[in-house]
Amino acid sequence: MKRISLIVLLLLSIFVLSSCQIKTTSKEEYVKLYYDYHVQSKKSTGAIDLRDLNTDFASGHIKGFVNYNYQKGNKEEFIYYVSSMYNKNTYIFLIDNNGESVVEASNILKEEGYKHIIIYQEGYSALEDYAKEYLQIVTGTDDCGC
Repeated sequence: MKRISLIVLLLLSIFVLSSCQIKTTSKEEYVKLYYDYHVQSKKSTGAIDLRDLNTDFASGHIKGFVNYNYQKGNKEEFIYYVSSMYNKNTYIFLIDNNGESVVEASNILKEEGYKHIIIYQEGYSALEDYAKEYLQIVTGTDDCGC
């Protein structure tokens, strides 16, 4: 009986350790992780800016982020958009205006089996000045991925 309990405990531990992680970060950690994963190591990363394309995203965003206007979409469309570009082992970075959309979107991705989701909850404007020191901020929609 002890052996079966130990096996069940071991399997449960493996499941918990291999399941999805939504990592909520400080602005410093968010920028560092993006720089380390996307710029330096070229890990499999995806970066999605969930703000409005023509107003917020076009006026300034981190180079390498694609746009998906989360407020105008729906769950199925969002899943299709992400799954058409990124596999479930990709490190997905999410940013929005105020932290509401990133929480909802990260939970959707978690439900879909994405394993590495990194969010910053205070919004792009709170991140921008710090990010300028380490990452390139660009304007326009040419690189929106839409």
